[in-house]
Amino acid sequence: MTSPRIPVLAIGVLCYGQPLHRLLAGTIFAGSTRAEGLCVTSSEDGVGCPCSGEVSYIELYYADPPVLNTLETALKRHGARPRTISIIHGGLKLEAEAYLAPAGNCTPWAPAEERTLVVLPPLRPPPTQPLAAYTVSVRGVKPCSDGQAFCPSRVEAQAKAAVVDIITAPRLLEEWARAAGARITPLTGTLEPLQLPALLYAPVRLTRQKERLGYIHATLL
Repeated sequence: MTSPRIPVLAIGVLCYGQPLHRLLAGTIFAGSTRAEGLCVTSSEDGVGCPCSGEVSYIELYYADPPVLNTLETALKRHGARPRTISIIHGGLKLEAEAYLAPAGNCTPWAPAEERTLVVLPPLRPPPTQPLAAYTVSVRGVKPCSDGQAFCPSRVEAQAKAAVVDIITAPRLLEEWARAAGARITPLTGTLEPLQLPALLYAPVRLTRQKERLGYIHATLL
């Protein structure tokens, strides 16, 4: 059965904790990523505008058609119009609706703390208190033998895992993964039981480590 929910992008003042986020009440958060060509306008009312070469932090939500209609009506008063945007995350290409003001004086925007869906290894607690926890299906990784991180997997079958909705500074999230000998890696998965694609991050264990000039260089298998 196809979900009636429509993917919509939150940019700038629509993101979690920002002035217009209230317009997304009733939607389902499905992760965050970076998008090229989307910026935040320099005006307070701007929700975003198209530009070239910039990379902006965005959040993905799923909205029912009535919620989307209310959102569109409200944002039109801020000069924004709907536009279909393609985003790529963890190998998944997904088209979503974004509300953009006309191209103009744009400036990149990045929050001090970001809302993120993090896939948890079986024996490792989250780096901060989560807002919520869900079950997801993921491909390409499996829990490492010590349960502290994930390791690359060539098995095509989907694996079930827990995912937490957290707000944290990117630096702290990287440090949390590094403490387990891993790095934060973008993945895609499916939110259960809604069967909705999600933009995820997971601590993936580095392999084939090689020490050189005092630094550790590592690549995924």
